[in-house]
Amino acid sequence: MASLRTMVGRFRDELREGVAYVAFWKNGRSWGAEAFWLDPGYFEDYGDAIEDDDAREMRQIINTDPNAIIVNGFESCPFVGESAVEHIRWIYEDHRCQLVDFYKDHCKVKDEFEAQPIITAKRKDAEPELEVKEQESSQLMEAKELEHLQETPTEDKQRICSALAPVLRLTRNLYDLAYLHYDPETETVKATFLNGHTKTANVALDSGTAMIRDIIQQIV
Repeated sequence: MASLRTMVGRFRDELREGVAYVAFWKNGRSWGAEAFWLDPGYFEDYGDAIEDDDAREMRQIINTDPNAIIVNGFESCPFVGESAVEHIRWIYEDHRCQLVDFYKDHCKVKDEFEAQPIITAKRKDAEPELEVKEQESSQLMEAKELEHLQETPTEDKQRICSALAPVLRLTRNLYDLAYLHYDPETETVKATFLNGHTKTANVALDSGTAMIRDIIQQIV
């Protein structure tokens, strides 16, 4: 089983150079990755296009994982050291830079009928899940969360950090926060921002709620 760290390391040069676009996807618990180069200037209106062979490979990737992403080291995020792995994971979990959208924008076949199989591959996975979420009341969601917490006797501090980061991005002070990573060995939380800068919060001996308070106080 290939880890995300392995895949990022394999395409480290492509990510750093910022010329190629690198796709990442999941197949079960394993990660896959592949680099693609666009055909420059194919479209008069807005530029580059996907080569035919690459388009076929992208369709296979999307059919394997409709939530696959594609990133570019120059456009998408700062690829510096360990932050690359966590940043790509955040992009995937936050459903940014999705490959299906990239395919639709850069595919040489612009006919909606011919592109429909790919678009459908994403919609079949995404739309039912969205409909379910819209139908659930806030009370039901809270009840499910409470049930989960009752089943889990210890606090998952990384899970708390992952849930806290999107909320903090809604604020004026932390709109550029990329992600929060909890290190259980040092009992610290590292906040990484979109410009690559980091801040570290000491959360030793904190409960979950105390950790949230300390993170906010130390990274703002």
